[in-house]
Amino acid sequence: MAFCHILYEINYAYYSLTLAQKMLDSVPVRHLPDICASLVKASYVEKMQILDAVDISDRFKRTLPLLLRQIEVCVSLCPSCLSI
Repeated sequence: MAFCHILYEINYAYYSLTLAQKMLDSVPVRHLPDICASLVKASYVEKMQILDAVDISDRFKRTLPLLLRQIEVCVSLCPSCLSI
């Protein structure tokens, strides 16, 4: 079961990175925190805190830790996945 979970996490990470790359090329900067929040695994409360922030700098400040947490999980599960 743990192996299946790891495979799921790796697949989710790859999908997230691919989707993020496509989205980032086509959206205005003000939407980046919302997109990042939608791609990472975060609680409902964490995502709502991002949406509740009105100022763009606050949205980025709340999104960045979630994104870094997701990246750390992905790297710990598959260090070679960063070379995709």
